Amino acid sequence: MLEKGKYLKTLCVVDPELKNFVGHYYEYDKSLRDISITSGYRFVVLGNKAVIPDISKELSVENTFSRGIWEPFTLLTFIPVFGWRIEGVFSNFVFFIKLLTSLSHKRVSSDWTVFCHMLTHRQLLGWVLWLLTFRKRSRPRLVLLFRFSSSWIDCGLAHITFRLLKKFKLENRLVLGTDSKHLSIEHAE
Repeated sequence: MLEKGKYLKTLCVVDPELKNFVGHYYEYDKSLRDISITSGYRFVVLGNKAVIPDISKELSVENTFSRGIWEPFTLLTFIPVFGWRIEGVFSNFVFFIKLLTSLSHKRVSSDWTVFCHMLTHRQLLGWVLWLLTFRKRSRPRLVLLFRFSSSWIDCGLAHITFRLLKKFKLENRLVLGTDSKHLSIEHAE
């Protein structure tokens, strides 16, 4: 066991949905915190700005995101013909800016693992853009977990982003995973 306050590595969970006890988000993040600390990792969680005080205190949540992963910029969707496409790109850009300001080069290094256990097409490109801002040797390990339904990531923007992601997978800094048998069969490349 390491001395108190001495950590080998950092696990950072990015969870824009962490707000309250509804759903699986709190329990999932709490479990990750517990195993991280037991394993000698420093634990960081970026949650929603609306997180309730009890969770914020218990998990030392950094109140980062003002929108959850399911919340579109609704007004953009009303633009004729291209509204949903514009909204997807804009959502990714806003997410990227939040990542860049919260997980900057000054803070994050190659000994960090950054984990996102739930994302949609509204965040996927933001993750790639964020990872691209790091020099190759200082990139953290990024683990993205895709869950449940491919409809959440099955769009033109996501397909373009997946092509970009292939580059990072070869560098062993990106891990794409799923806990869904259906998704693993459907996207077995």
